[in-house]
Amino acid sequence: MSAMAEAKRGRGRPPKKVESGTDAPSGAAHISASVSARKPAGRSCFARLSGIPGSFSLSLTDWKGNAVQPDYRAFAGKEREFFRTFSAELARSRSFVRWDATDIAGQSAAILQPSAALLTLAASIGILLNSDSDLLELVPGDFFCTVTLPDPTAPRIQISFALVDPSTGETRSPSSGTLVPLASSLLLDGRSIYSVQDLGPWSTEFRYSAETVERENLEAWLSLCRSLVPTIRIAANGWTVKQGRPVSARPALLFSEIDEYGYVHIRPMAWLEGYPPGFFEDQEIVETVRLDYESSVVRVSEILFPETPADIFRTMLSRVKGSDSSVYEEEGRFVIAGPFARAFLEEHMSDLLQNFVLLQAKVLEKYRLRIGRPKLRLSLGTGVDWFAGTGEVEFSGESLPFGVFMNQYRKNGFITLSDGSKAWPESDTVERFSRLVSKMKGAEDAISVSLFDIAALRAIDGIDAAGEGWHNTDSFLRGFNDLSQRKTDTTVPDGTLRPYQAYGVQWLEYLREHGFGACLADDMGLGKTVQIIVALRNAYASGMQGNSLVLVPRSLMFNWRSEFIRFAPLIPVHVHYGIGRDSAAVKKLTNTVILSSYATIRNDIKDFSGIEFAYVVLDEAQNVKNSETRTSAAVRTLKAKHRVAMSGTPVENSLADLYSLFKFLNPSLFGSEAEFMSRYLRPIQDGQDENALKDLKLRLYPFMLRRVKKDVLADLPAKTEQTALIELSPDHLALYRQRSAELKARLAGAIDAQGIQKSSFLILQALGELRRFAGMPDSESGFSGVSAKREYIRDMVAGVIAEGHKCLIFTNFLDSVEQVSDDLAEAGIPNLVMTGATVNRQALVQQFQTDPSIGAFIMTLKTGGVGLNLTAADYVFILDPWWNRAAEDQAIDRTHRIGQTNPVFCYRMIAKDTIEEKILELQTRKAGIAEALLSSDSGAVRGLSEDDIEYLLG
Repeated sequence: MSAMAEAKRGRGRPPKKVESGTDAPSGAAHISASVSARKPAGRSCFARLSGIPGSFSLSLTDWKGNAVQPDYRAFAGKEREFFRTFSAELARSRSFVRWDATDIAGQSAAILQPSAALLTLAASIGILLNSDSDLLELVPGDFFCTVTLPDPTAPRIQISFALVDPSTGETRSPSSGTLVPLASSLLLDGRSIYSVQDLGPWSTEFRYSAETVERENLEAWLSLCRSLVPTIRIAANGWTVKQGRPVSARPALLFSEIDEYGYVHIRPMAWLEGYPPGFFEDQEIVETVRLDYESSVVRVSEILFPETPADIFRTMLSRVKGSDSSVYEEEGRFVIAGPFARAFLEEHMSDLLQNFVLLQAKVLEKYRLRIGRPKLRLSLGTGVDWFAGTGEVEFSGESLPFGVFMNQYRKNGFITLSDGSKAWPESDTVERFSRLVSKMKGAEDAISVSLFDIAALRAIDGIDAAGEGWHNTDSFLRGFNDLSQRKTDTTVPDGTLRPYQAYGVQWLEYLREHGFGACLADDMGLGKTVQIIVALRNAYASGMQGNSLVLVPRSLMFNWRSEFIRFAPLIPVHVHYGIGRDSAAVKKLTNTVILSSYATIRNDIKDFSGIEFAYVVLDEAQNVKNSETRTSAAVRTLKAKHRVAMSGTPVENSLADLYSLFKFLNPSLFGSEAEFMSRYLRPIQDGQDENALKDLKLRLYPFMLRRVKKDVLADLPAKTEQTALIELSPDHLALYRQRSAELKARLAGAIDAQGIQKSSFLILQALGELRRFAGMPDSESGFSGVSAKREYIRDMVAGVIAEGHKCLIFTNFLDSVEQVSDDLAEAGIPNLVMTGATVNRQALVQQFQTDPSIGAFIMTLKTGGVGLNLTAADYVFILDPWWNRAAEDQAIDRTHRIGQTNPVFCYRMIAKDTIEEKILELQTRKAGIAEALLSSDSGAVRGLSEDDIEYLLG
């Protein structure tokens, strides 16, 4: 029927003639005759929802359930919109025939699978009923759905579902324990309808009910859940959910049986380790959920499926003579005659192992063909970094010298057993043997093992090792389990370290005692600096002799000096930096901590390379990540008994960053760069070799300590505030001092002539100009360089984003907003900007809260300081101090408020040797003036004396 004919037939309205006894629509069996529900006043027509999830229908009825067909023209507004939309969807629904329905004619006035928009309209005008005549109500707002795991480590996990309001963080649990999917973006809880983030086209087939799942089945259950409901969020107490890289399923052959007639039954399939055979064939699985119990991480990854395994297997068989008369295929399963099967498997087993994972291969022992996992037996002598000894491999009930086993495998791809059987070892395990154990010249069982590989060897199933070298290293590794019991001084002025910081000190001391370098890789804001300082303090207190060198970025040098004064005031600190530095003076120091920058040491390396330090500490150690740079080369020539690196992002771009870092810390950890590339970097980055990655983690874990904020949440305060002293460049500082002197002279004349009160406007204007010049001068200031604050905020934000966080940046000056935004954009960091001229503020807030690609929100303090909810951020940077400290606190509270689940870290950036630092010093020196300085109007100067103003202006 043409569109014009349809319009003439009724302009989208259903026919008016209705039989009074029309049967109820599909799902009528679920409609109760209950009239206990109270009928809404003034309503004669209702939209009645019937059926079950995935098979709902919507019909128009009166209160008792009798079908009605109202004329939409009798209504206005949203009611007219609903009835017209209903007519349009009904016309489309009629084109589908439900062969499973008991009464096809009765469906004619019912919409099958009504849209979310139609159901929302019905609920919004108060006419949507369930089958029991209960009125269904639409809850205001948009929500997202979560599946909650209280304790993933429990033997049996009680799984539940919840709805979360992203604007407030409020979580609502279903009143009945079950959520009913009405459409992909609507969930029903009792009589309440929630609008949710679209859950996907298969979401109505999923059951959103609380249930108990065995731990061994949890990953499979979650994988099915995420595959059917791709936007559902996983919430696990104390765990982090991360999006992993896509994982590749592997083709597999399941050997079901060799029957009584000698035929072998084989089922090709896709397979992933940890999932039962056939899981991906029997279910529509497109995502995998893995639980890393060591790091408390839930990792969600898309699955990339291989070429159809049956096609690969069929092609291999077709190339062998006789397959056409010996191979039978039915519904993806292969049945192969015995003589052909044995010959084919024996000749092509290496190819099969290369192309497939072989499951239940024990079945093949009837053919005297074996597949299994070899086990390693070692005996290691003494040594420093390497232990020589003997090695044997146990495989299929026999024992072979390590050299014999490896030679046979490399030559044939299999091992010939004493009874003539052929046995193929798991290639992944043999590759690990090859990576972790080196064959020595001489006897067939002569081997050597690196001290650093013993941790990975300990993790291999069935390893049997003995000897002094093994036991000594094993004892060292076991010592990490008892670190928290070590006695050490963790007191600091005005208190003690937090538990995780105390553990960090114990860890550093343990590695120092055993002569190993250490990388402290805690998340930004967890206090790496204080852990290093306390460890150095304790080392000197225990009798350590010699000077220590601490290399830091230029912008952090004076922060370090302040922290040493605060936490270790008895240790002498010498700053080796600037034009007046004296390398000769350094050599005369005793038991002193020397602070310097990377650039300074690079230039002075001839003077420093001959000094043996007690400690060399690298802060922001990613500065030496490129082994080819002059800085890295210079740092590696430094001599030290003990070495420590600090970095919140030890791997920024490539695993090669690790090689350069540990070439400084523990030079023999990785051997040559070529060895590192072949053993770890290429297999992991190019081949996604999980075993190589596991071995690398085990090799590193004794010497790298990393805690993220969620790991130590119980130890953290709700809000941590720090002051970052930023040193200006010489050119910038010279111009600042020149301008300060000019303003000081101008104000002195005004105050002499009019007094402070009448000069208050000029004073505030001068102080404001000086504050702007100290931070990020504008284009008219005469300073053409890039200010230190711009460099600092760019680098800090880049580090925060790299660790997966979001941040807020507040400033008092519009020029600073533009400069920071441009710098971040140039660095590839998407950001948002808000000033007084911004009109779509709430839209920007919503974008920042929900868009994971937006890492930073930059705004003026007055604009962003009040009325906004920005809990997606957990880092706050105050670029320049505001006269009113309360305004800064309000800005911080944009993220530190109800709905924030992460600790909040705030950094106040203060330009050293400028008015900004003096404002802070003045608050401490003269408490009575603080209130005046923290006011935003001209009354701010009423509490200032001429001495105070002179002090501020320098």
